[in-house]
Amino acid sequence: MQEYLDDRLSHIERVSQDIFEGKEKFIAVTLYEQYFFRAKNRAALMVIVESQGPAETRVKSVSCGSSEGILFNFDWGAADAFASEPIKVLQERDQIEE
Repeated sequence: MQEYLDDRLSHIERVSQDIFEGKEKFIAVTLYEQYFFRAKNRAALMVIVESQGPAETRVKSVSCGSSEGILFNFDWGAADAFASEPIKVLQERDQIEE
């Protein structure tokens, strides 16, 4: 699953990735960064993929740093779109595999 996610998010710069593997479990923590023209700023995206065996996987996707300036926390929807991208990619994967 992590390889699939990396492949589908290849248009986003991957800054760091750590994978911790156990007997039947693994956790992948990946940090991405992308520039958004609408927000005139770079945004960071942290994706945590936690596999608890063959039938259960949890994914958490958090975006930050996408707003312009100190006073206004307005990013034209860049943070929400950025954070939802890994989730959409994995939902598409699940629909394809069924």
